[in-house]
Amino acid sequence: MSAVSSDHFGRLLIDLWEREQVETSLVRIDTHASTGVYFVSHGPDGHAFDYLRAATRRTICRSTRSRPPKCYLSGISLAISVSACDAALSAIAHARANGVRVSFDTNLCLKLWPLTRARAVTSSQLGRPTSV
Repeated sequence: MSAVSSDHFGRLLIDLWEREQVETSLVRIDTHASTGVYFVSHGPDGHAFDYLRAATRRTICRSTRSRPPKCYLSGISLAISVSACDAALSAIAHARANGVRVSFDTNLCLKLWPLTRARAVTSSQLGRPTSV
């Protein structure tokens, strides 16, 4: 239900998930893109965020299962780019159309998008106004 690259970060993620006993059979390995990752470090001035996502590809991962148990998404996926937002919204629509429960963490990060857009997109996914 996700995708990583065959690059170093992709292999690290697969290894971590398997060590933590997370099901990885539905994770697609994409040999034509890099794995998008970000790092959070803590210093005297607070949090610093470093993103590595410029060469990532955002596509909807199709499952061979007719109905996965849940669909988990974060507001960060909606905020990082228009194509990522489109892919996430398509995943939500596909999940809901197939009776799959959607778990959506708004994860508001105003460095990635303005509050008005975050509120509008998040509200549209929750089906009601939010207090964002």
